[in-house]
Parts: sequence; C-alpha cells; structure tokens
Amino acid sequence: MNKWLKAAIIIPFVVIVLIVVSYFILRTGLGRSLPQVEGELNVNGINSPVEIFRGEYGIPLIYGENEEDAAFALGFVHAQDRLFQMDLMRRAASGRIAEVTNEEALPVDYMFRTIGMQRFVDSNYTRIDDNTKRIFEAYSEGVNEYIRISYGVYPPEFSLLGYYPGDWKPEDCYLIEKLFAWMLNLGWWTDVAMARVAEKTGCDKLREILPVPDGAAVIDDCPFEFSGPISNGIVETDRLFRKYLAFESSMTGSNNWVVSGERSKSGKPLMANDTHLALSKPSIWYIVSVSGGDWNAAGYTVPGVPAVIIGQNREICWSSTNLMADDSDFYIEKLDSTGARYMVDHKWRDLKIITDTIYVKDSNPVEFRIRFTHRGPLVHDIHTFGLIFKDSVKYAPVSMSWTGYRFSDNITALRKVNKAAGREELKNALADFTGPGQNFLFADTAGNIGYYAAGLLPERKLVSGIFIYNGTQSKYDWKKFTPFKQMPSVYNPGEKIIATANNDVGNGKIYISNMWEPDARVKRIKEKLAEKEKFDPEDFKMIQRDEKSLYAPLLVNPVLEAFGNAEIHDKNLGTALKLFKNWDGEMNQFMQAPAIFSYFRIELIRGIFGDEMGEKLLEEFNMIPNLPNRILEKVLAEKENSWWDNINSEEIETKDEIIRKSFLSALARLEETLGENPAEWQWGRVHSVTLKHPFSDRAAILDHLINIGPFEIGGDGTTLMNSGYSFSKPFDTNVGAAMRYICDMADPETMFCVLPGGESGNFLSDNYSDMAPLWMGGELIELNMSRVNTMRGNEKKLTLLPNRK
Repeated sequence: MNKWLKAAIIIPFVVIVLIVVSYFILRTGLGRSLPQVEGELNVNGINSPVEIFRGEYGIPLIYGENEEDAAFALGFVHAQDRLFQMDLMRRAASGRIAEVTNEEALPVDYMFRTIGMQRFVDSNYTRIDDNTKRIFEAYSEGVNEYIRISYGVYPPEFSLLGYYPGDWKPEDCYLIEKLFAWMLNLGWWTDVAMARVAEKTGCDKLREILPVPDGAAVIDDCPFEFSGPISNGIVETDRLFRKYLAFESSMTGSNNWVVSGERSKSGKPLMANDTHLALSKPSIWYIVSVSGGDWNAAGYTVPGVPAVIIGQNREICWSSTNLMADDSDFYIEKLDSTGARYMVDHKWRDLKIITDTIYVKDSNPVEFRIRFTHRGPLVHDIHTFGLIFKDSVKYAPVSMSWTGYRFSDNITALRKVNKAAGREELKNALADFTGPGQNFLFADTAGNIGYYAAGLLPERKLVSGIFIYNGTQSKYDWKKFTPFKQMPSVYNPGEKIIATANNDVGNGKIYISNMWEPDARVKRIKEKLAEKEKFDPEDFKMIQRDEKSLYAPLLVNPVLEAFGNAEIHDKNLGTALKLFKNWDGEMNQFMQAPAIFSYFRIELIRGIFGDEMGEKLLEEFNMIPNLPNRILEKVLAEKENSWWDNINSEEIETKDEIIRKSFLSALARLEETLGENPAEWQWGRVHSVTLKHPFSDRAAILDHLINIGPFEIGGDGTTLMNSGYSFSKPFDTNVGAAMRYICDMADPETMFCVLPGGESGNFLSDNYSDMAPLWMGGELIELNMSRVNTMRGNEKKLTLLPNRK
C-alpha cells in the first residue's frame, strides 16, 4: 500500500468502530444517508412532474414530459446513488484531491494540473453545442437539488473525509468526459515503457520482439541521444490515481458481437456487449432508462455525464469496445540552459510557462510552474515524490501530445446516438465522436447490423506511435487525423455476424496502434457463433461466461515440445505434462491445468525478459498484459531470438532450455503455494476477485462493509469471461466485465443488463451489492423501459414535483 494513499484517507481505529456501531443506527433512519425513492418531493429546477420508478435492483426508470426535466432527474438519481464517486472523479480530473486529504495527494493533483483537463474545459466549454449545454445545465440543477435537500446527510465517505460536496457545474460534465477518455488511454504506458526498454537494451533488441501492424515500422528513427534517463513518473503517478479511485488497472478491453435476424431465433438482430474495465465498487457504469421529449434511451451511463453511452432506444441498439487507438505521443525535447526555450528544426522556440497553485488540507498552498511546447506540457518531472520532496534525478525533458487536447464534443455525438433512428443518423453522430477510440456495433429494428470505428487517429507517416520521438524534429508532429470515412466499417456482412474484442482492425490500411489484444477472444466469439444456426439471449449469456482460452495452446504446445520424449523422473512434472497434454484451454476454476499454465506464463516472461530488463523494468513491461501476451506469441513462434539467451550466464541458452527451466520454476511455485499434491492446484484457489471501495485496505472491519468478495473465479484475460490480472501481481483479478448487456431488436423496449456489484455507491444500501450473485453466475436482469409495463410492476415510485413557491 502506497504511503500517500494510506495517509490521504486514514481513519483512526476508534472512528471505524464508531462507524460500525453507527451502521445499525443509520439503517434505522437516524441520520440516514440513503436516498428517498418513494413518495413525492418538491424540487427546484423542473417545469413539470417527473416520475422515477425503481424495481428490486434499484435501477431508475425516468419519465419526464421534456428532455430538460428528464436530464434534471438523471442528475438527481446519479447524485442519489453515486455522489461521492462523482465528486472524487471531478476532484481527480481538476487536481483538487489534496484539498480534502493532505499533501500526500500532491503527486496526483500535480499530474492532472500538468495534463490540464480543467484548463482545457475552461477554454473550450463555450464551443460545445448549445443544446448540449442546456442539457448539462438541467442535469447539474438535478445534482445540486439533491445536494441541497440532503444537506448534512451525505454518503458516509464525506463524513469520513470531513467535507461537504460543492455545487456541480455544467462544465463538470465535460470534465468527467475528458477524465473517462484519459482512463481509456493506453499510450502513456506503452510509449514510456518501450522507450525505457530501448534505453536499457537498445533499439535493435526491441525490434526483435515488438509485433507491428501491417505496413507500420516499429522504430524507424532510433539513433537520437537520450539527454538523461527516461522518467517513469507519469506512469507511476497515474497508477496512484487509479488506486485512489479503486480503478486499479490500466488494462481496458471488451467483447461485443451482433448477429443478423437470419441468425437469431426472434428473427431480428441480437447483440451482446461486456466492457472489460477495472473492477471497482462502485462500478464506473450506472444503468438507467430515461424518457423525456424525443430522448428515450436505456442503458449504461457514467455518473456525471447526461447521456447513455451503451444501450438502446426504440429503433436501434449500440455497443462498444476499445479500439486500442494510440492517442498520445511523447517527445524528448532539447531545452536551453535557462529551461525556458526548446529547439525544433534547429531553431529555438519559447516555452509557454504558467503558474498554478494546489491547495492542501491542513497545510500551506503549493505554487508551481507548468511548461508547454507546441505539442503539449512537459511531463518528465511528474513523479510520486510530489512537490515537497524533489526527485534528485535529472530526467530527459519530455513533452506529451494527446488527442484529448483537440476540441471534442463527444456528449453531443452520444446524445445524437441516443436519438438515432437508423444507420445514417448513427453514422452522422459517430463522425463527430473523437475519443477515446471505440469499435461501435449497432443493430436496428429494420434488421440491419453494422460496425464503425470512431475516434481521432493521428496519421503517423514515418513510424508507429509506440516510442518516444526526437522532439527536435517537427517531422514527428501530428499533421492531421484519419478522416472518419476512411475508418474501418462494415454493413450487413454476408456472414451475418460482426464481432470485436480489441483485436487489430486496421487491416494494414491505416495505423491505429500497436496495443491490440491477442486475437484469441475474437476467434472464440466467432467459434461459438459457428456452433449453432440461431441464437437467443440465453445463448449469448452462455457465450459471455465462456472460459475457454484459445491463447493457452500457444504456450502449452511449446512446453510439450520442449520436454519431448525426455525421461521424466519427477512425479509432479509428469502429472503436469499429462494435464497439459489433455487440456483444451478451459480455464475452469476447479481445474488444475489453468493454474499450471498461469504460473508458467509468469515464469516464462521472467525467464525470457527478466535478465535484460531487471525487476523494475519488467514490472513496467508487464503492466498491461496484452503486449507481453502478444510478444510471447511472437517469440515462441521463432526458433532463434537473442532474448532466449540469459545474458547473466556464460552459456548460450536455447528456447527449449528456457521453456523447461520456466516450467519447473512454475511447478515449484505451485508446490510452495498450494502444496505438493496436484489435486490441490485448482485455479480458483489462487485466482479470485474482490470488488474494492476506494477506502479499502484501511482496516479489516471496514473492508467487510465496503468491499464485495473475495470470490473464487475462473477464466483469465484471454477468455470471453474476462478475469484479468497484473502479471506483476498475480493472480488477483483487477479487470473484468464491468457490465454485461444483451439486446434483441425484436423487443427494443427490453434490455438485459447487470453490474458487478449494484447501482448504489452507498455501502449502507441494499442495492450496493445485490447484483453480485447475478454477475458471478453470468445472469442478467431483464429491464423494460415501457412506462405502461413499469406501472404494472411492484416498483417503488418517486415523483419530483415543481416547487411552485
């Protein structure tokens, strides 16, 4: 546990005990922080009554007479269930966490002040579509009305940190959208990590292992001199930020697929989606159905943003996965002796320099400078020492360019998607979607299915974007972006199916990134869709919880070949090889082969790369497993590769020698962890998932209230039932299905949905963890957005009435 994180929200043990005792008092109604979900409330900010129905799982169904009142109600219910999450996210994005914690939060605040999301929002908010700003204003009034009427009885986290939430501003909706884009950005990791590998091992060595998309050069211009070591500070600080939000993973992924009516039992298109994000409590997603005026949509929202991001209306449904677009680049700059100028094409340019101030709870404000090139801010001095204790290392000056610095109006684009009645309206809406890059699938009631890639893709003519560039040359600057009409798209394909799973979709025509996932998941989707002629939602549920890895044989077969016909004297080695020989890649939690495979993969990565990289750099290399997974696949397919040799030994090791040594190390670790009886080597015993609250790990007695789990779990990061983990910290699941979604366009008013924990972010609520058993079992909730159908149920009803006083 990092020091600053402990200190930032540490709670004295006496207070924890009081909280536990108070828990029962809170549940009886005294000082209760749970929201009102029944009856009537007179509120300011609406023009007509709004009805909010909630069923067993607390999912709000909002019915208003116009779009503004519906947006108000959406802001109201978001605040009811997720106010602390919303406030924590905007504080992170604006660099204001230290205000409510202490100076230990300075690194994260400094990072986000340097990145400058709040500056960007302040400078560009006026450019947003006027109708969207009107919705932002109505939504914010809803949030603030809940804050007003709940004064003094906010969610428990506010009391623990000792502050009240401030008013929600319309600009905060834009700020949350920018933060979400940053959280799905992967380039900040790969560029820095790969440059640090090249710095230590050489560019030629890196070229040997790095797989590249068709038509792209991995490293075209490497000979420039480093003007100091490359800092990893922005990566480490970003990890601190994600830990603070309990979003403890840099891995992002997802599955989505759609079949046409010819392949569906209902005769209409059928779609499924599960987004693979960090598993936290509360989830990043919030399910809602909202109707008002011409806005009638149901699906998944992000608290703080008034739009359905994944979902359906009465004409279409849409889903998304991460395009894995490389949307950031880093440049080593050459500064003059004053640190106020930088060189480009043999000419000095003035850095833009501003001062900023971070306010710190119970301490003095901290003033600092931020310097900018024409590409973006200098980020090399971001580090986990904060602004109090300076890092003594003189790092190479590095600036960052990010597509998030280009003007975007993504919420307007998504609002148009929410209202789209067919392909043309959807396509026109997605043409304005700038990022983070996404693979959008859609289906409509007319029977059409399609796919669009959307987002800003910098055109890099010279090299791929997985390296730190020489900033003294303008040839590496972004000149333009790939036009939307040139992005990959598919419409009513002959095979009647479309699927994406973060695989490479560039097809050699455009450069998207070098960060795509192995194609095991997308191949498995297509394999499952080939097993039957027609499907229904129950079939899609089964596919979503499929635990077979098509990646596993890529590592298993080399093991069997490496041991060949060797005489085996060790009993457990013989048992393990027999299990491998009879294993088809099924990652069931009760099986032993998945545990052997998973330990072996960790040991093989260390065996191949650990000697050249060292432990610290290897940890960075391992941080996002998709690249190590693909690199393993590439290296294992080659008989000769210099990485097989251990540079610390005199002899030259072969591929088979490293495989055998790694496999024996894996078995030794298994025996040490689970005992010498292979029957006890069940995957679920070492592979589990816990949904963690941001305050997790302070005290066990508190964890029982705020965390959900642990649960033993199957699968891994290469299975459709995704349960990924960091290779540096195996095998605790930190990424998985942050939601699951199925829609059948035969009944567009019904959706099938689930979250890992529940709708509420308040650990006192019954809806905090009630979806967890469904999520673990692969089950979904059937939700109907029809008001007539809703009124026939046993839903709780809250009516918001205009305050006429």
